[in-house]
Amino acid sequence: MRPFFRQCTGIAIALLVSVSMANAANNKGLKGRVNDYFFKKMAYDVVESYTDNTVVKTIENLRDNIEALDNAMQKFAVSRSTKDLQVVGKAMKGSFGQFHRSRIFRYGPSAHYDFDKQLATWPADKVFIENAIKEISEGKLKIDAQTLWKRYSSHRGLHAVKYLIYNNNGTLRNVAEISDAEVAYLKAVTEVLKVEAIDYLAAWLGTKNLSTVDQALLTKAGKRVRPSYANEFKKPGENNSRYYSISIPLQEIIGESMTVLEDMVALVEELPKYRNQENIHYWDSVTPFDDIINQLKGVESSVTGGLEGDRGVSYLDLLAKRDEQLSERIVIGMAYAIKRAELVKKMKDKPVEMQEKATKLLAEEVEKLTVMFMAATPLVAADAAVDPFAPYGSDI
Repeated sequence: MRPFFRQCTGIAIALLVSVSMANAANNKGLKGRVNDYFFKKMAYDVVESYTDNTVVKTIENLRDNIEALDNAMQKFAVSRSTKDLQVVGKAMKGSFGQFHRSRIFRYGPSAHYDFDKQLATWPADKVFIENAIKEISEGKLKIDAQTLWKRYSSHRGLHAVKYLIYNNNGTLRNVAEISDAEVAYLKAVTEVLKVEAIDYLAAWLGTKNLSTVDQALLTKAGKRVRPSYANEFKKPGENNSRYYSISIPLQEIIGESMTVLEDMVALVEELPKYRNQENIHYWDSVTPFDDIINQLKGVESSVTGGLEGDRGVSYLDLLAKRDEQLSERIVIGMAYAIKRAELVKKMKDKPVEMQEKATKLLAEEVEKLTVMFMAATPLVAADAAVDPFAPYGSDI
């Protein structure tokens, strides 16, 4: 974050929380044990909706996009046509889009099993990849999915695909320049990606809840049978859950989204550099503007009850029980930030002064959202009704 923002953050949070708590104190309908009971019950509904409609559906979309990438790669390996390579590129961008939307749940299975690294370690180890391709072309190395699984995650993943099919200026490579060895490497990479995406879904749903086809793929790849993390996440306080109370999943939801917003400011400020394709890309992306938009849409889905068209009870619905005004401000702020990001994308060919002004306004919107998320955190996750101190001995 910029220095001025850091200086103002504490003051802004204090003011927002003070106003919010004053509003809550004046809301007589939220007093008493009965209202606390319904608040807590609603909190469970929020976590269930978030799990089913945001986390699981995002991973399902990611899995579908990566499967499309693998299918396109297998087809291109046979045809070697420009048209099929374009399909590979489109599927790769779609996979990156869903990957960026998944940044909002980098806890749980993602943290325990490093799924984010298995799918898209950055940067890709270009030195190893080039050397492996050289050895494949010389007949010294036979590459397949099993071989790549034994290597580091930086030797595969979406960034490895990007490196091998795109030029440094973000355009697709000429088909004639892509060697047989590179195609063999790419086929192995996308096969690994497909299995890792299925395993990621298994970690949340439970392996036994997948289709028989997906279970067979995981078994063939030697993947362990995973229990359902979703059941554990949605049922805090029960014996099979590592979560002591409903407060902790609520903290995960808002905390991870807030982290995405905090990290986003530096990325937004780099966007004007993309006006010149000779500049080194800050985070090695061929879709920097879409990356920002997808991250914002991921954050939006985390607090609005799910993906668009599949939304249930949301974190913001719960927040509204304590501070309706702040909840509404976040809804408006999210929509405004996404519109700002889409405008910045449209202006990439405009004069640099216009781009810099637009990105500055976007960064400011993201910073405002971050402050509002900070203010919302104690109003929900630290409310006495959701047992925030359960790990320290409160009765749940």
